[in-house]
Amino acid sequence: MKNDFTTVYNTLASDIFKLIFSYTLNIQDSKDILQNVFIKYFKNFKRYPNDITQIKKILIRIASNQSKNFLTSKWHTSTTLLEDLSNYQLANEEVKLIKELRKISYKYRITIYLYYYEGYKINEISDILKIKESTVKQRLKRAREKLKNEMER
Repeated sequence: MKNDFTTVYNTLASDIFKLIFSYTLNIQDSKDILQNVFIKYFKNFKRYPNDITQIKKILIRIASNQSKNFLTSKWHTSTTLLEDLSNYQLANEEVKLIKELRKISYKYRITIYLYYYEGYKINEISDILKIKESTVKQRLKRAREKLKNEMER
């Protein structure tokens, strides 16, 4: 049986949101991008494969592209949004980590997210982000170093 839109949304929306948030580090912007991702998915719903893991990879790719487009958009680059993280129910460690993640580039954040939180292997991240495996390894290494340096300060 083909996965219907509601099932796909209910199954994957949380994971895709977390991925988008790792780019934007802003909850409201992440919600907007998530909505755009699923609108794009809905418009082409019949063309997607039946396998939920394949659909997830496709949605990760769409979310990644949408997030990058947002981060480079004129609106985003010309405004500074200060989000008050205390409005959200986050553990103290999560708030601290989010603040540290804001200090490193999104290309490192996304690699860390896919590797540690989603559990993808380096070759899978390479396929999803359309970059070489050696680039994924290098980004993971640099991201760890940058986070370590930021956390030690």
